[in-house]
Amino acid sequence: MNQHRSFGPLALDYFGSHQWHVLPIRRDAPAGPLLRVGKLHMPSPILRFIHASDFHLERQVYGIADIPRHLRDALLDAPFVAVERVFAAALAENAEFVVLSGDILDVEEMGPRSLLFLIEQFERLADQGIAVYWAPGRTDPPARWELATMLPENVHRFTGKSRQFLHRRENAPSVRLLGLPESGHSVVRPADFQPPDDDLRTIALGYGTCDPAALCSVQVDYWALGGQHKRQCVQRSPAIHYPGTPQGRTPRESGPGGCTLVEVNGDGDISTSPVATDAIRWQTEEVAVDSTTSMTVLEQLLIDRQQRQDASAPSRVSLISWHITGSGPLIELLQSEAKLAALLAKLRHAADGKCSATWSVSLEVGEATSFPDTWYEEESMLGEFLRNVRELQADPSQVIDTESQLPPGELADSLAAIVEFSSPEDRAATLRRAADLGVRMLSPSDSGEP
Repeated sequence: MNQHRSFGPLALDYFGSHQWHVLPIRRDAPAGPLLRVGKLHMPSPILRFIHASDFHLERQVYGIADIPRHLRDALLDAPFVAVERVFAAALAENAEFVVLSGDILDVEEMGPRSLLFLIEQFERLADQGIAVYWAPGRTDPPARWELATMLPENVHRFTGKSRQFLHRRENAPSVRLLGLPESGHSVVRPADFQPPDDDLRTIALGYGTCDPAALCSVQVDYWALGGQHKRQCVQRSPAIHYPGTPQGRTPRESGPGGCTLVEVNGDGDISTSPVATDAIRWQTEEVAVDSTTSMTVLEQLLIDRQQRQDASAPSRVSLISWHITGSGPLIELLQSEAKLAALLAKLRHAADGKCSATWSVSLEVGEATSFPDTWYEEESMLGEFLRNVRELQADPSQVIDTESQLPPGELADSLAAIVEFSSPEDRAATLRRAADLGVRMLSPSDSGEP
């Protein structure tokens, strides 16, 4: 049965355990709902907790130029909104506790807002009797945390004296949590964890890369790992899991960001459900063109896709990096930086005029597979350059003397190894990239539209 309960501008919709939930966020949250991707029906869980990591509350979103005025506040607030949704998920899902696997907040780089915000979130959980177990990462070792005394009593940090906690239910131990006092290693090593000596359900908190086969040597039911910004289920049994960061900071961190809801049933089976928390989402969109595609058609296609994205997720900022591929005159035309810049400006103008939540961050075009014959015939720097490249492409046995172009001295020895061709395929690919770069640099900016 559908249930609907109003929470100001947002709502809680429940459609059954096999679908997703829209969870309420505070009334002044600048971004939209939090989503949990559901799963097939399983026996009722006897243990439920949230696994999160890599908050990096000391970092802002970066990697975007020319931020429109109507999106500036959303970008500034995004890391905090995303982390707030992690704690909202713990409350909404009636989690027994939250495990944090490192890189939560760097006290050497943070501002006062970050610390006070984090304490406020911990206190929200304390009010509901929800514990927090926090293991260190690279940026938040306990040695730096002289401010740890400010943390509420429900927050348990793994330190030199505390490498194991027993989570209690009705005054009896129900779960053991293992961790390290410092994250001095970039690899999770099973030998660093105290092996359990009973049958109590065990969770181990670690940071860094891992060898799944090595982790299986320790009697652990769930490995709660951090230090990786992309969500990854490394292994199901025993469960080895990275929840990823709640909010991507750069175009390289595309796709959803979030945390993980972990549920354990009476048979000991463990299920993990992603909870999307990101307030802004970086996306990479591919667009293919052919010999019949004109600049006008491409421009309208990109604007239409911007508008559809805006309609599909109006409460979340979408930052798109466009990548145009294919062949034909249009690909050749777009080798011009000026043409790319003009097209990007039109996309941004279309979004800015509507205060759209979708913004085009960049526009790139793939290498042209060929160039017009007339370009090779030109008596210009471009024509001479393309003729030289074509001559090298036509004769694979012709030596390309790269070392003579290197600066003298010790630096040349190290650079020589970098510019050396490892295979004929490497040589051919390098020549294609050289031709592409040369055309971009030497082409006139006023080429006509196909």
